[in-house]
Amino acid sequence: YETEPPAGAGLALVAHPKVTCTPHLGASTDEAQINVARDVAQQMCATLAGQEYVGVLNVDYMDMANNPRAGPFVALGEMLGKLAVQKFGGAGRAVVGLEVQAWGEHGVALGAASARKLLRAVILKGMLSKMEGVPAAPSLINAPLLAEQMGLRSSISEARPMEGSPYTNLVSAVLTLENGETHVLTGSVFGQEPHLVQLDGYRSFPAFRPSGGTLLTFVNDDRPGAISEVLELLGAESVNVAGMALGRQDRAQALCLMDLDSAPSPACARALQELSQLQDVRIATLS
Repeated sequence: YETEPPAGAGLALVAHPKVTCTPHLGASTDEAQINVARDVAQQMCATLAGQEYVGVLNVDYMDMANNPRAGPFVALGEMLGKLAVQKFGGAGRAVVGLEVQAWGEHGVALGAASARKLLRAVILKGMLSKMEGVPAAPSLINAPLLAEQMGLRSSISEARPMEGSPYTNLVSAVLTLENGETHVLTGSVFGQEPHLVQLDGYRSFPAFRPSGGTLLTFVNDDRPGAISEVLELLGAESVNVAGMALGRQDRAQALCLMDLDSAPSPACARALQELSQLQDVRIATLS
């Protein structure tokens, strides 16, 4: 009661011979305390294991994160974030801005505010997982705050469909680097699988699905034999190429994406960087 003991009608109710009043102690029984402790322990274990979050009250996109239909977009966003930092970052090229663009639908409507907030958190989580100096392990919950603390500003906007493209959904990470450069990575979900469909101006390659291990990217002279030396160097180290895609921006250069079953050695990586027909050789780990 608001006042103890209650007055007026409240006192008459308490004094009624057929009424028994007790303190509100239902949560203090032995059984309730055991159940609460078990629930808290299970939720903490699930969180630390990277599984679904349950019962989070202070993040308004977690219901969307726990929607099974959003799962492929969570995988897509994390892949874009991890690749973004490793493909375009580096010394003097720190990422200082991120604009997340989303359009279309595939199981979930990407125009929904909760879907876009989730995509921003997922992409930031992927980016932070590949950056140095992050003060805590990034998660879907803390990634936006960690990014803000590190001076990485982020925003959300609506993407426009690619002209003449067959895609029903698009998610783009538009990066701003400390040197003023901007870069774009775009992906799409087909079925239940995330695919890359654009890296900067290169978007003519077939939709490419990395396996989630090691990804080798480079720009090469668009001429016969330009890639054969790359394959020879990888073959000499028994590094298998699981998949490959090429995209042209013009007739002079092409972007190559190679999905590798294992990571090349540092010596092999240096040899690749020394090939005269290659530029911007990057090796990214997407796990």
